[in-house]
Amino acid sequence: MGNIDTRRARGLAVLCGSSCVFFSIVGVAMNFLTYGGDVLNVVFVSGMAVFLSGVVNFFVAVLVKQFTPLKIGLVSISGFAAMCYWVNVMLVGPFCLVGKIYVVDQFFLGLAAVCNIAWCWLVARGFFRVFNSDKLRGIVYKDRGDCYVYRAKSHEVALEKVGVAIPPPWFFFVLSPLLYVTVFFCVIVGGAGQYGLVQVLLAGIALPLSMVFNAALVVCILMHGVFPYRLNKITGKTVIFDF
Repeated sequence: MGNIDTRRARGLAVLCGSSCVFFSIVGVAMNFLTYGGDVLNVVFVSGMAVFLSGVVNFFVAVLVKQFTPLKIGLVSISGFAAMCYWVNVMLVGPFCLVGKIYVVDQFFLGLAAVCNIAWCWLVARGFFRVFNSDKLRGIVYKDRGDCYVYRAKSHEVALEKVGVAIPPPWFFFVLSPLLYVTVFFCVIVGGAGQYGLVQVLLAGIALPLSMVFNAALVVCILMHGVFPYRLNKITGKTVIFDF
């Protein structure tokens, strides 16, 4: 069976732990300083959960003597989840914590939810098409006889063959201007201006970014969790991550 490089696995745990701590602190700071939130809202509670996962990663890096593919997968997922937390705070902050023009809030949150769910579903569907094809799956998970080896970014080649690319460039040119125009129009019509310029700009930038980061989290969950588990169940072989 292929061996897992313990030193590199510890480095990954430290990196993902640092990601969790950093982005949780940034998200919580934005909760208080940018959006005027309190300690009882979902942003703060989620930030504390991300921070604790970072602390756990540090303990994993120090105390764990043998890394399994499952442990590496969970560590990787936590690192991506931390980045998604920060981007999604920017995305929903102005409309969940600041705004009181409910038409704007509902429209934007609905737009953000539809865009993110639709894109993550398309990405996940593309990955399942890759997994269900022996040829495409072989690009991502190389059969070494006694194990499978997953090389970083190898999934990008397979995804291109099924017509999926991350990120989709046109989102950056369509969604943000749509957001800015809609918020400006609704605020003018509503006669209120509690949406700060910086807050709305951050949300506009975060809308396409959230689609990229959330899709990347879906990729990480599938590549490091779901598919290795399914391969192990089908073939009895372990997936080794060559990261």
